[in-house]
Amino acid sequence: MELAEQNIFFDISARSKKSALKQIAELAEQINVVTDRKAFYKGLMNREKEVTTGFGNGVAIPHCKIDEVIKPSVLVFKFADAIDWQSLDDQPVKLAISLAVPSADAGTEHLKMLSTISRQLIHEDFRNGLLNSTTKEEIIALFKNV
Repeated sequence: MELAEQNIFFDISARSKKSALKQIAELAEQINVVTDRKAFYKGLMNREKEVTTGFGNGVAIPHCKIDEVIKPSVLVFKFADAIDWQSLDDQPVKLAISLAVPSADAGTEHLKMLSTISRQLIHEDFRNGLLNSTTKEEIIALFKNV
């Protein structure tokens, strides 16, 4: 799975899940992953209302399928401080891997991306590599094996 350097962000200053999702949407628009940050934010929030995307072990996978996504993309966000995400294991989130998928590609592309990342996060070395990374190069290297 390809991950562009411009899609990796460190020291995100969000203090809540809501502010984290807002920043994710704003940054996704800035790097031309989505055409409308408000639509992306709304899609992410609607997905959270269904069930938390807090995967566990300090990681969340916020995602949605909307027309305003330019191309299927993976974005990685490391937070300056852990955030309460109502995760499945009740642990705060330190890292979010966000998936943006156009509605037209929603069926197979969305599920393929989500299942690939979920399977990788089960592996402690991958998960800890992401959580402990300090450079974009380290994160890109981890995703090269995905």
